[in-house]
Amino acid sequence: TSEADLLTKPQTMDPSLMSATHALITKYSGANAPNVGIAVTETNGSKYSDTAPQGLFAPDQYLTLMEEGAFTVDWWDLRNGTDCTGLTTVDGATEYNDGGMVSSGASCEPAVNTPFPSYYGTQMISKLGSPGDALVAASSSTSLVSAHAVKRTNGDVDVMLINKDPNNAASVNLSFSGFTPG
Repeated sequence: TSEADLLTKPQTMDPSLMSATHALITKYSGANAPNVGIAVTETNGSKYSDTAPQGLFAPDQYLTLMEEGAFTVDWWDLRNGTDCTGLTTVDGATEYNDGGMVSSGASCEPAVNTPFPSYYGTQMISKLGSPGDALVAASSSTSLVSAHAVKRTNGDVDVMLINKDPNNAASVNLSFSGFTPG
């Protein structure tokens, strides 16, 4: 319903959904359970799909789902398209109602394949970690700042913090358990 509402959605996903899915996998696949993964094959923030809030929502959604056990997360969709009606403005940027990560090149949109904020937000995940790195537990003392962390194969720890308050900056203090920053 609002920019602020969208930014709270990844953290309000019902965690019992993933634990119930893991329980069903164990129940019905028995000894094969460790070989059965959970794929989230469609996610999106829907409202504000082409503006800055999606650029924050996308990495938070991906990382939250992966921390809860998904081995892959797919965004709806790469290129979607729009009918160019009902365009609005969010934080000074046009909301094209496209839903894709890149422009389809519709007459009211930027050139085809122009990245939207969800593209850049998702790209930030590759700055947080690389293949072989491991997600590690991270938390925040406030619901308006998401914390995600990766332990790199070289032993370093990278942290991604996402401020979910569209109106206020956030000051943070970091503390570590089992890791001493250099």
